[in-house]
Amino acid sequence: MTVRDWKRLLGVSLLLCLFSISTAFSQNGQRYLDLDSRAYTFFDAIFLEQGLAEASTARPWSMEQARHELERIDTSVLSSAGTLAYEYLNSIFAYAGSMNAGFNAALNFVTSPQGFVHANLRSDESYEASEYTWVRGYENRNAFLEIPVDFWLDSGFYAYMNLEIKEEHATVDGGGNYFNVVLDDPYPQIDLYFPFQAYTSLGGPGWSFRFGRDRLSWGNGRTGNMLLSDYSDFYDFLGLTLFGKKATLNSVYALLDAFDAKTLEPSVYSALMAHRLDLRLTDRLVISLNESVVFGNQEPELVRDLNYLMIFHNWMIPSRSNSLMSLEFNYTPLTDFQIYGQIAMDEFATTYEEERSGGGGPPIFGFMLGTDGVYPMGSGYLTGGAEWAMTSPWMYSRRKAPYYYNVRRYWSLTEDAYEYIVKPIGYRYGPDAIVWNIHVGYDIPEGLELGLEGTYLIKGTTTLATAWNPQEGDAAPSGLNPERTFTLSFDASYPVRTWIEIGLGLTFISSRDIGHIEGTYSDDLELSAYASLQF
Repeated sequence: MTVRDWKRLLGVSLLLCLFSISTAFSQNGQRYLDLDSRAYTFFDAIFLEQGLAEASTARPWSMEQARHELERIDTSVLSSAGTLAYEYLNSIFAYAGSMNAGFNAALNFVTSPQGFVHANLRSDESYEASEYTWVRGYENRNAFLEIPVDFWLDSGFYAYMNLEIKEEHATVDGGGNYFNVVLDDPYPQIDLYFPFQAYTSLGGPGWSFRFGRDRLSWGNGRTGNMLLSDYSDFYDFLGLTLFGKKATLNSVYALLDAFDAKTLEPSVYSALMAHRLDLRLTDRLVISLNESVVFGNQEPELVRDLNYLMIFHNWMIPSRSNSLMSLEFNYTPLTDFQIYGQIAMDEFATTYEEERSGGGGPPIFGFMLGTDGVYPMGSGYLTGGAEWAMTSPWMYSRRKAPYYYNVRRYWSLTEDAYEYIVKPIGYRYGPDAIVWNIHVGYDIPEGLELGLEGTYLIKGTTTLATAWNPQEGDAAPSGLNPERTFTLSFDASYPVRTWIEIGLGLTFISSRDIGHIEGTYSDDLELSAYASLQF
């Protein structure tokens, strides 16, 4: 069977499954909390206030799973800030509970005009304003217009589509782009590939199945995750979540645009399969085991590829796959304070393999370690934390395709040609990086949100384009003149009314040895402001 035949078969199977689902429950719990929802901030704060290890960091969650996590909270000992946060979270569930029985639909309009200003404070003579790349780029800008549409059938079926009108990558990346208003140019250059969020979900107590397009994030990292980050624009996927008191199992199968991430040549097939097991060993400790595999080069073997209980590495099919494993932990030794970490293994050879000149070569790892703390203050939470991460120079690469990258091809109205967006599936800063991050914030439920964050990035010379040649002892940053970038950002937002929110962002960027050229430098300032109106 061809890839097209498999897609048709899969589509028919899903439709049959959707129309045969039972709808015996009283509330619709299959609506998903967006990854950008402030609800996660208050879930994390309440858990830390009670000395509990963080709630599942494989996100987004269904409403059913969010309710399940909230049941761990003892409301009798919450602070006033915790009580307000708890009430705020329950108000979200009240919306899901108010959904009428039978088949229904709802539609809203959200417009979020946003402006940007950039100033170069100082730089060397090689600086070109027209080539400036915004720190607040495609991933950090609001869509000018959103039309979210909900469909639901009783309690077990939910569908969602968000029609987003926003500028494409090539437009945003231009140094002279100062507005997200797509009509400010006689030739609007919008990203034509919307909706970027469109999914159907069904499930019940303890389980949820989702099919469609959305962003995904597995892990506790502030600056990204080693195995699966939300840095990619979206994934088209099938997802299964099983959750209980002591364990949560997640599995996802995502089709990727079939292109070689290094050469951009077409490939027969490209997909990601991943699974994750969260084990709550005690109230204060959660351990998470993750494994993933990227397929490519050959036709799919779906019966094999979709087995989410398989140990992917043990398929031993290097000609068409590339696997990655990671281990995470969340530990809350004290009330209001947690320690977390990740370790990812891309390549590793046992002593047995090394003695016989086998295995994948020198070890290739990614590491992360961080802390978070909260302090109830008035009506909100004062939060803060620090994080360190490092990736090997050869992380996510290998001798030949498939690579651990997501390629998105789109037709650019700006360039009048196909553009290719290549991003690591894992850590957003890719291989050969050391990252330090520190952040503080203050958040009031349905109120003021303040944040101050500093990030220091050291980036070596090894990239996906570098010829594969790992050596024992390779460490980040590699090569001469690593790029060094310090970013300090301040953000504030406030809901003036239930239907209008305003926000402000200020970012200072200091770059040294740009492009690994010794002595180059640039200090820049970005200012952004927006107003978001919902109808």
